[in-house]
Amino acid sequence: MVGFIIITVVSVSVFLRRRKKEQTPQTNTIEIVLDVPKSLGYTFNSVKVATNNFSDDKGKGGFGNVYKACI
Repeated sequence: MVGFIIITVVSVSVFLRRRKKEQTPQTNTIEIVLDVPKSLGYTFNSVKVATNNFSDDKGKGGFGNVYKACI
């Protein structure tokens, strides 16, 4: 008889916790709206001229080689 009561109490507790989790709204969602400007519109030829035909190599960055340029 005691075992039946313990199993019943545990089952009801688990049921109520799951039911409560389903009813609470998600509050950990973050919505970020960014105002991203459009591309600056540099053509390959204008970058090639600005970097003097990619001649002055300054090193490596996260996305590749880094060159000195005059715009």
